[in-house]
Amino acid sequence: MARTLPLVTAGYVGSLTNRTQTLALPGKAVWSEESALPFTTTGVAPDALPGAGDPSFTVYFPVDTVISIGPAPNASTGARYFVPAATERSYYAQPGDKLAAVAAV
Repeated sequence: MARTLPLVTAGYVGSLTNRTQTLALPGKAVWSEESALPFTTTGVAPDALPGAGDPSFTVYFPVDTVISIGPAPNASTGARYFVPAATERSYYAQPGDKLAAVAAV
């Protein structure tokens, strides 16, 4: 079944056991949120945690979307990324960052 709501998952990128390898794969999930566009997450990127990888957001949007990541993100006017419809992408974040999203025009 196709997703109808955007999904954002905050967690860590990297291996829990093999810290000598740099892997751009989603690792330990901390929380997830679903919401209709436009939105800003209520949760924040987790604190840095040695051995768990770097804080990150993994996103999936059913429509073309523009996102912004930061302490007070603005996906309409701030620094932003384009996320094509029906793709999953992971983005590094700083501890305490939020993610904002709007439908691409």
